Amino acid sequence: MKIATWKIKTLLDSTNKDTTTLPRRTAVLAKEFQKYNIDIIALQEAHLQGFGKLEERSCGYTYYYSGSNEISNEHGVAIGVRTSLIKTGIISEPTCINERLMSLEIIEKNCKTVFICCYAPTNVHDETVKTDFYENLKKIIKNVPKNYGLILAGDFNAIIGKDHEQ
Repeated sequence: MKIATWKIKTLLDSTNKDTTTLPRRTAVLAKEFQKYNIDIIALQEAHLQGFGKLEERSCGYTYYYSGSNEISNEHGVAIGVRTSLIKTGIISEPTCINERLMSLEIIEKNCKTVFICCYAPTNVHDETVKTDFYENLKKIIKNVPKNYGLILAGDFNAIIGKDHEQ
């Protein structure tokens, strides 16, 4: 199974009326997933509102997303899955925690794995936002059964070096 992660900036299509002939972003991304034979991909900065599911039938991929309920559509995570894996029951329905965390289970014959998609706040965010994110992530990881595998994929907004205040 090929797994990836990608900070996509947005899954929202353009609101510009002159761009009606452009393909949907979900379709463009799904073609890239096909090109690299990706089965499951964690996506950050989806910018979609609420929780939901989108299917790109022509490309064979389904997107599950978890976003903010606020109008700003900031942040947001999504998981792109090869639709055939969903139809065979290998992939569970996702658990959408908030606009920064979601998970699903990969249920194979001899192995069960929890796949977590995350998008950590940057250093400029308020301490409570950062603490909440890591506390929620810790809860998810703690609830993974000991006999399950764990895949943690996403953007942790890590800063390397001496200047950690940026």
